[in-house]
Amino acid sequence: MPRGSKRPRRPHRPQQTLPYGTACPHPCPVCGGVLSLRPSRFGVFYGCENFPACRGSHGAHANGQPLGVPATKEVKLLRQEVHRMFDPIWNSPEARLHRSAAYQWLASLMGISLEECHVGMFDKERCEQALKLLKEHRP
Repeated sequence: MPRGSKRPRRPHRPQQTLPYGTACPHPCPVCGGVLSLRPSRFGVFYGCENFPACRGSHGAHANGQPLGVPATKEVKLLRQEVHRMFDPIWNSPEARLHRSAAYQWLASLMGISLEECHVGMFDKERCEQALKLLKEHRP
C-alpha cells in the first residue's frame, strides 16, 4: 500500500451473540426436525439436525437471529416472486413511495398489521394473496 494512503474501512458487522448449536424457534420446513445455528464461509445459518438426510436450512442475521420464518422450497419461491413485484415500488429509480410507506400500503391492502407485513414471515396463502393484490393494484 502506498505511503500515506488509508486503508478502506470494512463495514461494521454485528457480533454474533447466539452460540453455535442454538435451536431456531421454528422447526425445519422440510422434515420438522430441529434447526440449529451453524457457521459457514458466508456467515451463520440454521441447519437441520437430520443433515445429510435432510438438507433443510434457514438464513440468519450476523448476530444469529433467524431471518423471518423458515419455509419450504415452494414458499421460498413465492416469497421471491412477492419481492420481485413489490420491491420496485420503493426500491427503484421510478419508486413512488419510501420503503416504510410501501409496506404500510401493502399491509393496508392485505388487511394485516404493519408488524405482520414482512415477506419473510408470509406463508403460502399470504404470498398468494400479496401476489394477487400486487397484480391488481399499484400505488
